[in-house]
Amino acid sequence: MSPRLLFLGLCMLLPWSVQADDVFYERDVRPILKAHCFHCHGEEGVKEANLDLRLAKFIKKGGDSGPSIATGMAVDSFLFNRVESGEMPPEDKNLSRLEIETIRKWIDQGARTASPEPDSISEQYFTNEESQFWAFQPIVKREIPITDTRRALSSPVDYFILSKLRSKRLDFTERAPREILIRRLSFDLLGLPPNSEAIEQFVNNESPDAYEQLVDRLLASPEYGERWGRHWLDVAGYADSEGYTDADTEREWAYAYRDYVIKSFNDNMPYDQFVTEQLAGDELTARPYDNLTPDAKRRLIATGFMRMAPDGTGSGGVDQMVARNEAIADSINIMTTSLLGLTVGCARCHNHRYDPISQEDYYRLRAVLAPALDWQSWRPPSQRQISLYSQQDRDSKAAIEQRAQDATDARQKIVDQHIERTLSEELIKAPDDLKEPLRTAYRTPSAERTDGQVALLKEHPYIQNISAGSLYLYSRQRSRRATDIEAIADKLESEAIADTQEEYLEGIDEPLRGELKTLLDIPENERSDEQKTRLSEHEALLVTAETLKKFQPEITERVASYRQAAEVCRETDARKELDELQLSHIPVLGIAKGPSRKSGMENLILSVKNNLIRCDSTSPALLLIQNIRDEAHRFAITAHRQKRKKRRDRSFLEEINGIGSKRKQVLIKHFGGLQGVSKAGVNELSKVNGINKNLAKKIYETIHDNDNS
Repeated sequence: MSPRLLFLGLCMLLPWSVQADDVFYERDVRPILKAHCFHCHGEEGVKEANLDLRLAKFIKKGGDSGPSIATGMAVDSFLFNRVESGEMPPEDKNLSRLEIETIRKWIDQGARTASPEPDSISEQYFTNEESQFWAFQPIVKREIPITDTRRALSSPVDYFILSKLRSKRLDFTERAPREILIRRLSFDLLGLPPNSEAIEQFVNNESPDAYEQLVDRLLASPEYGERWGRHWLDVAGYADSEGYTDADTEREWAYAYRDYVIKSFNDNMPYDQFVTEQLAGDELTARPYDNLTPDAKRRLIATGFMRMAPDGTGSGGVDQMVARNEAIADSINIMTTSLLGLTVGCARCHNHRYDPISQEDYYRLRAVLAPALDWQSWRPPSQRQISLYSQQDRDSKAAIEQRAQDATDARQKIVDQHIERTLSEELIKAPDDLKEPLRTAYRTPSAERTDGQVALLKEHPYIQNISAGSLYLYSRQRSRRATDIEAIADKLESEAIADTQEEYLEGIDEPLRGELKTLLDIPENERSDEQKTRLSEHEALLVTAETLKKFQPEITERVASYRQAAEVCRETDARKELDELQLSHIPVLGIAKGPSRKSGMENLILSVKNNLIRCDSTSPALLLIQNIRDEAHRFAITAHRQKRKKRRDRSFLEEINGIGSKRKQVLIKHFGGLQGVSKAGVNELSKVNGINKNLAKKIYETIHDNDNS
């Protein structure tokens, strides 16, 4: 039974009696009044009815209604009658019967104080009893109690427990059997039950330190850090998203702090180091944060502790000043509750109701943290990230991005070719005298078109609307496009294979390098068994399209994406492709809704025989085909919606080569948002710092091409 339940039980036996013999203002009464009454009678200079309850002498003096208490006679005391009747405190915040009885007994005993009171007090006044609470006292090493037991106890803690038990005429229970011990220990340390094999091993272990061995084994388990690290993550308010708003933006890198905590527990990191790194890991790491060591990375990641609070400063549609201060306040709450075990955050708005923490103390603490948590020089979540890459990582990243850019450029070249071909095909529809004017108008940048050209294109939307995004509406040669894309994929793949072999050879000294080059020059089908064996010792030299992923995973993924795009092109003209591959025997089935578009009235068209099939509306075969059609339609709709959403969510600035994050921010700041940028002309854009005339034209054309398409 909990102490509180036990106390309530005693109160039922002895109705509403205070069990302490002596009641004093500082120890017993002031905490009640401080929690319920000070905000109206004394705190922050507020003294309703001129009544101050912060000292016993002030209570005896009273206010506008005269003395508040009649010393020694609670029933005749104004204060006691108001709280007993429920008139005070107001708004249904009545005191409990126990609190009322404490006040009654205090008055009846003469309204005593434990020590002389000061003549006057400040707003931050705390009594000696509040300041000397047991939790604020230095830790004192206590003598181990001596008990009259003959059993050898395994820990000094057991002597304290046994001493208390003996005072209650109790004793330890019998030692639990091993089957129960291992179960308890496994749940405590891992949060999981032991398996049968572990139980059997422990039960049959005859070593005198079998239990210690079990403890060591469980502590060495990675699940230990996951189990107990979770407790600290709860204390730290760990979350994978920012909270604060309904958007609940994802914290992409939050997992790094989670993993830090788990690893710290598993590595048995000293607690002082654990706390220090979380509070000041950035201060312990030398700047600049470049070519970081593993220890330096760990310390920086540890500071995620200070950023676990809900944070709306990266969200739109909120008061940023309020959001910043709320994030700071929540961070202080997390820090103090986890490390001090105190609800320091209560003092943000007023002196603490229970603990000796003033509002002034709270803002002193906030001032200490101001260099890191400065609401006036605030960095939103997206600007707090630093790179943990080494220079080698950056060089590798740059090389990969260059290859990706090369592939993108190659793809753009193909797109431009298709646009030009489509333009030529569509101009066939135009009158002969308008062919060249339309061609000229289309090729003229949007910002430079004359009024006549704008009007001409408006009259011929099938020319005006040609763009990369609308090619699918025009192109009738998807097989050729697929072939072109496959060629790019093949080239990238071949180059990657050659690069892999060349890089490997560069790392080999002569004469072995020359020998291997000679062997590679021999056609595979002409190599002897000895030559094949010799080459097999160098896996990178025998790289193929199938094994390329092991050496060039980034290129392999890009090649796969190109092949996937080619496959999509082929699938759009499946019948034609099947004919070209001499696979016309594969049946292709089409399903068409009838005039009424009712389920069960569909026509099935079999291309092999080119005939029409009508199924009974209750046919299981028809039902199966309907389900396949509906599922395909559902997936198609979902995919198109996702693509449209992605396009809506992306900024058009992200599609422009030469516009990085810094220039994007400068543009948005200069024009007050994306809408302002979209309304600006070329001259206005070119006036922005870092935006030259050519780049301004590119921005303008991209905006208005998107509008037209």
